[in-house]
Amino acid sequence: MTERGRRACVVGGAFCAFVLAGAPAMAALPGQTIDVPFDAQRVTQHAEEAHILRLFLPVPLPVPPEAQPAPASAEAPLPLVVFLHGVNTTHQPFRFAGHGGEPDVRSLVARLVADGTTPRFVLAAPSTVVFSDFPASLWPAFDLDRVFETAARTLRGRVTLDPDRVIVVGHSGAGCNARGGVFAAAADTTLALRGVMLVDTCLDLPQIPLLLDLPPTVDVVVTYQTRAWPRPFEEHARLFLEPRRSRLRSDPRGKDTLAIEEARTPPGRHVHNAMVEEALRAYLPRLLRPRLAVLARRLDLPELRNFSTNVQS
Repeated sequence: MTERGRRACVVGGAFCAFVLAGAPAMAALPGQTIDVPFDAQRVTQHAEEAHILRLFLPVPLPVPPEAQPAPASAEAPLPLVVFLHGVNTTHQPFRFAGHGGEPDVRSLVARLVADGTTPRFVLAAPSTVVFSDFPASLWPAFDLDRVFETAARTLRGRVTLDPDRVIVVGHSGAGCNARGGVFAAAADTTLALRGVMLVDTCLDLPQIPLLLDLPPTVDVVVTYQTRAWPRPFEEHARLFLEPRRSRLRSDPRGKDTLAIEEARTPPGRHVHNAMVEEALRAYLPRLLRPRLAVLARRLDLPELRNFSTNVQS
């Protein structure tokens, strides 16, 4: 989209939808991209600087004719994965979601769903060009509830979103602002947040209490590479990992909850950006798995409420 077109979309107040078959730059993506004007907490008064919420709805796996549901049956609610990009010093929209010159998370999502690695889910990849030059000020007062509500409203009639399976992923600077980004999304939401993933972020030690204090039902994954960005790796793991796991062990609600912190070694030269695909491919299948407590509540099976499997790594 041109800058003029993007501004018209924002000022007009309606969403701009792009069916990928009709957009050459997106033709290889099996799914639909929908852009929605979105401004978390009104961080700017200038319409042309408002956030854009880019939603991606991947094409589901083909279903054999004999396994097709009856026409009247509806698709089950889909999880929502919210991906927050890092600093944006060029102030161009859609980092990691079509910006160019870096991985496109939509392409990865399409592959994960197409090959059955994950169940079908909706990707929400907000884009910001304001307060985006420095990690400590990125994504101020990010409002996850508004993201969910905006996505649910926009996709009404296409799919339904599952409020029990919302995952927030922050790459690089998106996990560096203690009052914004991933931390604001997790701390301020009223949703039953399923998981938080920090991908090659600052690993600032003062932020560790924010992770420790997350509800015991929230999976937390911290993953990083050690080749291109020195940080206090061992100290961060020592202060976060065992204390978090200890809290989970002492709370019955935490017996099916993940607490992971580990280094990964993605291939290639641009390891910081490569960590996005490396981490999402490794952990999204686990974060998106059905949770026994949620299934028990929905099916009203009290015997399942007292049964859980500890899958800690």
